[in-house]
Amino acid sequence: MFKCFMIEKKLYEYMDNTQSPEERLKVEKHLGKCADCRIKFDQMAQVIDAAKSKAAPSPSKEFWHSFKAELDQKLNARLVPPLKPQPSWRHTLKPAFAVLSVVIVVSGLYFSFYGLRPNYLDKEDLSLIEELIILDEVSSQPYLNHNEDAYIEEFYLQQQLTQNPA
Repeated sequence: MFKCFMIEKKLYEYMDNTQSPEERLKVEKHLGKCADCRIKFDQMAQVIDAAKSKAAPSPSKEFWHSFKAELDQKLNARLVPPLKPQPSWRHTLKPAFAVLSVVIVVSGLYFSFYGLRPNYLDKEDLSLIEELIILDEVSSQPYLNHNEDAYIEEFYLQQQLTQNPA
């Protein structure tokens, strides 16, 4: 059974006469002994003889011209994909600019309504600063020889020194 399988694989080579003499002799011996393989060989020979006797149709020049044009078109479509418009960087940055403008507008509105207040001063500290300013304005001689921003700076430095003694 296995030997028949191996011989069937070699039958085409045997018909074409492309085997070595030793292989040819093995196939001939097996065909002389095995009737099933001989039947298969005869069927294959009939098919090959029938195919050789038939003339293959010869296509016209128009067929080959249209065939070549279609083949070139299909190959070009696979090798060079069609051009697709690529979005420019301007189109991709539009959402970012929109978000940025909204953030700027919202932050501008926030700071215009609530102002920039230093976060290191409490309500008590602000009231002390206001008292110092009033004392400075009421007295004929300034309590401290500074303007309003200097008071705030001085107070902030004092607060830092008391919190972080060196």
